[in-house]
Amino acid sequence: MDSIDVAISQVEKLYQSVTGLDAPTPGDTPYATIPPERDPYQFVEAQMERLLSMLGAVDRRIGQSAPWAPAASAWESPDAYMICVDLPGVSPRSVKVSVARNTVEIEGERPQPAPAEFTPRQIEGPAGPFRRSIPLPSDAQAERLEAEFDQGVLTLRVARVRGEARRVVVK
Repeated sequence: MDSIDVAISQVEKLYQSVTGLDAPTPGDTPYATIPPERDPYQFVEAQMERLLSMLGAVDRRIGQSAPWAPAASAWESPDAYMICVDLPGVSPRSVKVSVARNTVEIEGERPQPAPAEFTPRQIEGPAGPFRRSIPLPSDAQAERLEAEFDQGVLTLRVARVRGEARRVVVK
């Protein structure tokens, strides 16, 4: 049990150094030994919940999570760039795509797949709000960005500036 307390203490110090704030205090007294009347499994699980909530993971008690970043892949051709963003389980209506300063911003939300009366036991796929920023290369024509959503994949296409490199004579 001491190793869990040490890990939590280290994460609290990391939280403080990154945010400049004290770590949030839990409802239960931290760093206590497992009381004999409590189930050790539930006690350790509560401490892990506390640790994960400090790291921005899902807090199962309130059902909220920090934004997550979906996986993306990119390709290029002589005429265009193509970016595919994996968004399984996301409705196209909940996806917002915008471009500013040659950066594509993708935002939305993936709902929890289970009804509210079920208690999560293991969650491997992210749910809740997501956000992904993808910088475009300097030769991308951001004003010509096109987006298509099909079978849980958001495909973005953006044209490239065509033209030959100009030679500069050094004098």
